[in-house]
Amino acid sequence: MTFRQNLVKFYQQTKCATFPSLFESASYEHLPNEDVSDFIKELIMCLVFIQSEVCLIAPHLTSEILSSAVQTAFDQLLIRLGRLQNLSPEQTTQIVIDTTALEESVQNFLSLGTRAVVNAFRAKLVKKLDQQSFQRSLRNFRASMRMAIASLNCDQSNANDSSDI
Repeated sequence: MTFRQNLVKFYQQTKCATFPSLFESASYEHLPNEDVSDFIKELIMCLVFIQSEVCLIAPHLTSEILSSAVQTAFDQLLIRLGRLQNLSPEQTTQIVIDTTALEESVQNFLSLGTRAVVNAFRAKLVKKLDQQSFQRSLRNFRASMRMAIASLNCDQSNANDSSDI
């Protein structure tokens, strides 16, 4: 059991090591045009890669590993975003768009505690939210990242079940 735990921990550390560089490259100086920030899309693709790799090697560990990776990602993201100051309404809207898009994409792997922290963080920013831009951006994101979102939201409980093949 200890070997398994150490192996999973090492794998998670290795895969999540790229997250800080993604977040450090995040800039809200040049905002995307009605879309989610590129670093969030990149993070989602990293999570899809982790999911696909784990599904091939040890499908029964997919949920455990992705839940931990998502927790790590949100912890680091909220620390980074929490440091930003003197934000314009457009920047604030973009931060809400980014956190909402990530949350929607990984909803199956979010703990209640993480949801509460994300909601509390977002609640502080809602006053400056441009609702129309928010809706359009999320709609564009869902359309452009449909396959990645579907992959992360598919049911992993039957990963070893081949009865429908």
